Amino acid sequence: MHALLIASTIFAVSSALSIKVYDTNEYCFTVYGPEGQFLHFTYLVRGRNEDNVKFTIKRESGQTTTQLRQRELDVVERFDESGKLTACMQSHDEYTKTFNFFFEVKQDSKPKKGITLTHIQEATEKLNNMQALFDKISRNIYLKNDFDKELTQRSIDSKQTQKWLSIIKMLLVLLISAAQVYFVTLFFTTGSKKLQQNQGKRGAAFSGI
Repeated sequence: MHALLIASTIFAVSSALSIKVYDTNEYCFTVYGPEGQFLHFTYLVRGRNEDNVKFTIKRESGQTTTQLRQRELDVVERFDESGKLTACMQSHDEYTKTFNFFFEVKQDSKPKKGITLTHIQEATEKLNNMQALFDKISRNIYLKNDFDKELTQRSIDSKQTQKWLSIIKMLLVLLISAAQVYFVTLFFTTGSKKLQQNQGKRGAAFSGI
């Protein structure tokens, strides 16, 4: 499996991280610290088959520390001259799992009391709240874009409709004007013919007398 590097420059003295995985790829991130200091690492897995996982700490020298089938774990590792440690997690099945982490860079290897899974859960809750907020903002942005597109399309359709209505009105005006001219011309033409016919009849009557 190819390792997916999800964060490569974490310099924070302490931090929390939550990663959701949907496959069996190996996901890694690197933590940097001064040589001789210690990385205190706590993780908790949530999801189906929570213990069907592998957690590995990798060093620049190629040395690795691997923990199998541990749904929760506390790890302390010393930084060597490279000043970095790479943490990798991997699910051994296709079920969705969430890896929740809390880590600190300290000068001693003694575990600090109170840094337990409670901190992970609190940090995870904050991360989830932030993620929910970002998701809501993203949804609102997408909805706004869709609404703007719909308004633009409606405006275009409205302009097209107005254009065709104007053309139809103009054609109706032309037809009505042409009809008026036709009927007026027909009226005068018919009247002129009737007048000529009447005059012809009168002329014939006078001739008979």
